[in-house]
Amino acid sequence: MQISSSGLYQSVFGKLPNVLKNSNVESTEKGVDSKNNNSNTLDNKSSTSGISLTGLTEISYKYKLMNVADVEADFKALGINLADILKFKPTDSGSPQEILKYKDYWADKANDQDTKAIIRIPNKSGVLEVKGIIDYSGGKTYRDSLAGIMNKSGGDLDKLKSLLSEKYGDNFSIETFEKGEGPTVAEVHQIFNGTSLDAFINSEIHSREQNYQVELQRREEVHKQKLMYNQTVQSAIFSVGDVVVGSINDKGYVEINNNILQQADANNIDREALKNFYSYDQMSNADTGKVTEMLRNVFGDDVNVDTFSQGNRPTLEEVRASSKASLLPL
Repeated sequence: MQISSSGLYQSVFGKLPNVLKNSNVESTEKGVDSKNNNSNTLDNKSSTSGISLTGLTEISYKYKLMNVADVEADFKALGINLADILKFKPTDSGSPQEILKYKDYWADKANDQDTKAIIRIPNKSGVLEVKGIIDYSGGKTYRDSLAGIMNKSGGDLDKLKSLLSEKYGDNFSIETFEKGEGPTVAEVHQIFNGTSLDAFINSEIHSREQNYQVELQRREEVHKQKLMYNQTVQSAIFSVGDVVVGSINDKGYVEINNNILQQADANNIDREALKNFYSYDQMSNADTGKVTEMLRNVFGDDVNVDTFSQGNRPTLEEVRASSKASLLPL
């Protein structure tokens, strides 16, 4: 199998989850935190993000095809398993199944007594307040005001005491507990946040459920748009030899697939000759004659054009299926 290197990296990293870091709290699960298709489709690219595509040219035509084994080797050198990335699916954290797992997790976790130390330092009024928690599993939870000292100490209580003494003199406290004898996770949450763990869990569940419903609506809309677009009838199909390289619909929108790149490489044609086939301006307001001429300027007499009468036209989905263009296995 061969895949487009540009398509691979875009698709792989486009599927990775966003990692959001809370700058105020380092949480250790205590509750203390607050079409993949390598075709150049231009029909519906008047930009869903609101950005004008006029004058833009995609650069995917510049990238050579590479073997999956070569790509896997590149990722392996970075300590990344490509197979795991390609299989990645975002978790629906607000789905009924995930909500149940979330509740079960906290039901098991809430009564754990893993707290090793509670650190209090003075606020602006000089009154001691809880600003940090260290547990026996190595987790550290703290506010920004304690971040520097906590990081320097590495969780070592003697070093932490020395650093706090240097900054606050005697006006601080480190309350320590034997393993299994300190406050529970639920009690620590109350101490650290001033709100109950149950309130936090219920708020989080409500937020996840709301976001999940919004996501379901978004997916449904995307699915409907994809179905409608795939059913757009094509008035002509373009081939190089017997290999389908693209098609056009009545509105003048052209779809060019990766077969055109393979045909260019097979005939030792410089890919720069394909640049106009990846231009929004050129491919969003075209006609059959214009595209045919462009193709023949590159591939000569090997270009074939099949036109279809009204009522006998294939859909874009059917053209894609017949083209058998190289696609990512996602």
